[in-house]
Amino acid sequence: MRVAAFLLVFVCLLATRVASADARIVVLPFVTSDEELVIYGKPVADAVARGLGGATVATEVTEDSGADLAVELRASRAKRKVRLEAAVRDAETGATLTVVQGKGAPLADLDVAARDLARRLKAPLATAAAERQARRDKERATPVATAPVVAAPTTVDARPAVVVYQPDGKAGKGTEALRTAGMSALVRALSELGYRSIVSSSAGIFPPDVAARSASSARARATLMLYVYGVEYLWEGVLTARGQLRLIAVGADGRVLLDRYLETDTVVGSRGDRHDALVRFVIAQALDMSRRDLQKALQ
Repeated sequence: MRVAAFLLVFVCLLATRVASADARIVVLPFVTSDEELVIYGKPVADAVARGLGGATVATEVTEDSGADLAVELRASRAKRKVRLEAAVRDAETGATLTVVQGKGAPLADLDVAARDLARRLKAPLATAAAERQARRDKERATPVATAPVVAAPTTVDARPAVVVYQPDGKAGKGTEALRTAGMSALVRALSELGYRSIVSSSAGIFPPDVAARSASSARARATLMLYVYGVEYLWEGVLTARGQLRLIAVGADGRVLLDRYLETDTVVGSRGDRHDALVRFVIAQALDMSRRDLQKALQ
């Protein structure tokens, strides 16, 4: 019996890929204050997972689950019927990609409603997986120079340039996402301030003279560097995090234009968000906190 139970748990932890989109799906049972519905959260999730071809069912998404997409089930009651709903999120960013509504059904037919929801979910899930892959491809496609000193771009862009070093640091279980998430956030922040980014292969924080040479060689206004000292995670029904970071901008003339230590407030994820998503939230909040200072420094 123990062997059989172990095998069952092992199988439940495996993420099943949707063949059409090659994405690993985790289904999260619905949580409700309705005492009559509470006991149906897991059985409904099991039925939806089976309808999707055996997707994993889990009470929470962890890094070990390797989930790509999280399907958070919700249940509401109206006029003696229960309506199921599924919110599909990118587990790596926390972004909601689609919400699928099911039909209302009597409590006795909740299993039928679960199978119907799974059927309705298949096409939107495939689309969501494609959107997720497109996002990942775009992030990975960011051109990176092969040497610390970057060359000026050949394409015409009238905006003043800023060299961006690869973010570095420690982010607990989100370390893998740190560089991708940080670079994406830095490039976006600079673009919103009216600057184009020249991405360097250098990572972390360098002495001002090194950063200045990078900016000067690229004919850029400055070099921007981000280091994450740490991200502290807590579990409070959902994953939360606080981060400690440092943002430095060095001008082409060697002047330190900005050197700011940042400590974020607590950022709160949703059910199904991986540590990667919280890293993104922390970096986004830190850059938002320093936006005015960065804008002033680069003028």
